[in-house]
Amino acid sequence: MDVKYEITRKSEFANFPQFLYTIFYLIVGVAYCIFKNGNGSASFFISFFIGLIILESIPVYLLHKSYYDANKGDEMVCDFENKSISYQHNDNNIQFTADEIDSIKYYRSKARQFPWYKYNYLNVKLMNGESINITSLLVPDIKSFIANMHFDENRIVKIESFVSSTVIM
Repeated sequence: MDVKYEITRKSEFANFPQFLYTIFYLIVGVAYCIFKNGNGSASFFISFFIGLIILESIPVYLLHKSYYDANKGDEMVCDFENKSISYQHNDNNIQFTADEIDSIKYYRSKARQFPWYKYNYLNVKLMNGESINITSLLVPDIKSFIANMHFDENRIVKIESFVSSTVIM
């Protein structure tokens, strides 16, 4: 069975609930601080938490823009049974099987409590020298994608950092 992946509004907003949770927790934090310290400190706490929301929004925006630019207009069709992929990027169509992959670098965030946690991507290098980037905007659940394709675990290098990466290599 073939599965088609492309950037859609649904895939773009797949990470949005995490950001809403963060805003909710910050609002609850402001309310708690105001309740605990009185109304005189309200402007300080509101300013402080608005600043935190802005600071957390910057990495999310940079990741989203970078990932969108990397996979804008791309289409990928996967045949999980035969472990084959057809990847359309710009005017270039690349077809390959899992056995033709030389290496996979899996960039992901280890900061579960932050809104950019679900932004991650794969850099797939093929044996013929070609390289493709598969972002979480194109394939929202990269972990399941890896499992369904049955990639050779020895070819996957997992690279974890606080923010997965704003620059697609």
